[in-house]
Amino acid sequence: MQKEESFGARLKELRLKSKYVSQDELADAVGIARQTLGNYENNSRNPDSEVIKRLAKTLEVSALSLIHI
Repeated sequence: MQKEESFGARLKELRLKSKYVSQDELADAVGIARQTLGNYENNSRNPDSEVIKRLAKTLEVSALSLIHI
């Protein structure tokens, strides 16, 4: 049975594959603090639906793809 990827791991994977390689770059593009993005990637916090939409748009993926449904 395959282990399901966490939201944070998926977010980091997409960030590293995008033009926003650093947390600072992506956080600035989305309009959130770098520390907040780090918390999302570490699964310490979960973004609300508006932030998920902005992350998906910035990373050029669907929101469903981002949350891995």
